[in-house]
Amino acid sequence: MGYSNHWNVYGDWTPKEWELITEFYKHIKTMGSMYCPRIISDETESHNMIQFNGADGVEEERCESFHIYKKGYSAAYDVFPGQQEEYKTKNGCTFRFCKTNRKDYDVVVWAMLSFMHTVNASKIEVSNGDGVTLERVPQ
Repeated sequence: MGYSNHWNVYGDWTPKEWELITEFYKHIKTMGSMYCPRIISDETESHNMIQFNGADGVEEERCESFHIYKKGYSAAYDVFPGQQEEYKTKNGCTFRFCKTNRKDYDVVVWAMLSFMHTVNASKIEVSNGDGVTLERVPQ
């Protein structure tokens, strides 16, 4: 099965929230290149998403790609046409996960999710395979 991080997204990120999230990711990439070269491989394809995997060019450090979208809730409709119901829960949110198998990039996945929870705890609930949960705080 493997170690995973899970999150539920309750709504889209506002432009200001998304700006904070993307700036945080830019800092992670900068710090990573300075102190932990090649811990992640950036796979981001547009300004409306962030996507990365484990170390670039080192297959044993890769697992599943982590991806988040500015359109947090509605992204399931854009990304998974025909499979939307698999990614929506009964609570009106979009369920996501990223299996990292505790590889080095897991720390970056958890940092991103924790920061997103700090930006707006009413929009995201986060948990991991260790049983740590950052609960959603409804507005």
